Amino acid sequence: MTGTLEIEGVGENVAFAMVEAGRDAETTFPSRPAETKSAGAKLAAIPSAAWPGSGKAELVVVCPAEAAAVSISAIRIVPHPIRQSRGIGTWLWDLTPWLDRPELLVAAARTSGVRDLFLQLGVDDAGVVAPARVRNLMATLAAAGIAPHAVEGDPDMASAAGRANALRRAAVLRQFKRAGAPVRSFQYDIEPYLQQTYRSDPASGWREWAVTVQELSGVLGENVAVVVPFWMLDEPSGKMALRQVKSAVSSITVMAYRTDVEVVEQIAIGWLDWGSEMGIPIDIALESGPLPEEIHRIYNRSASGELVLDRSGRQVEAILLSTIVADSYAKPVYSFNHEFQVEPSRISFLGNRDAIDAALARLEGHLGAWATFGGMLVHDLITPGG
Repeated sequence: MTGTLEIEGVGENVAFAMVEAGRDAETTFPSRPAETKSAGAKLAAIPSAAWPGSGKAELVVVCPAEAAAVSISAIRIVPHPIRQSRGIGTWLWDLTPWLDRPELLVAAARTSGVRDLFLQLGVDDAGVVAPARVRNLMATLAAAGIAPHAVEGDPDMASAAGRANALRRAAVLRQFKRAGAPVRSFQYDIEPYLQQTYRSDPASGWREWAVTVQELSGVLGENVAVVVPFWMLDEPSGKMALRQVKSAVSSITVMAYRTDVEVVEQIAIGWLDWGSEMGIPIDIALESGPLPEEIHRIYNRSASGELVLDRSGRQVEAILLSTIVADSYAKPVYSFNHEFQVEPSRISFLGNRDAIDAALARLEGHLGAWATFGGMLVHDLITPGG
């Protein structure tokens, strides 16, 4: 990232340096020694250009041979955005309401500040459904400065059978673009973790996902954009899959679906750092649509209980019983502890545009300090009649 490390406090005859972890600072003062007795005064401002180029950094207080004192009251990193926001992106999963009135979609996009529209196109055995109308819609958007993209997505695409269908559809979309449709890019929102077999074998789910992404890129003749869950980097098999598709991916959109902006920033920073290492642009997405309330039930391992993990077969199955059974090695047992409700407002902004705009302003200002930050997307931002 680009920014400045600012240090505030009270001190005299000391200086500060940023060094690679484990290394010593220069014995000479790297900057003018701080000499202030005013509480809260700025003791140092170290630009990111003076930080270590690789590895973890440490802040070092450099003291002279004679007596010195310092009391630090605040240390903060102030980001310096590299570029201004170019607008946001959003998805449209049903084009039907807009096909005969493309000017209405242009107006809705402009009102919402949308720069990129990810459109799910209908595809059947004959090709793209209503090709002339879809092409006209895309051309109208492009002429208005709104980039039209094609988006596809289905959990089953991360399987042999689903992949075959995805590749067939990709061939149709490639031909549609080559015939003159202004498709800016192809994006894939494949969620293997929604498959029934994922919990018992997540590594297989992500391996299949990686194979599909690579083969889609080959059929389309270009790298593809992918949409992924925010926790994918924390899943070892997910992180490995990301490395496997590096050469086939043009950008990654991270579904950081939370409304606490600090939490979104924590998620985004990890991805932006990783994207910097991989050389892959990273977009961050928020949720705005309606969501059902969720109930989470917590079970603890117990000598007896009603929830059983059956490990006797090839796949582990979780079975909730109506009776209490005893624990065993092959079938460990868990008993109910408590449940809690997850409010939708924790995940989605629920159409509150003022809250969305406030979050976008802060996030774009902070995350824009990374060269790999592509921009923000908001799901369910444009709806017919909305």
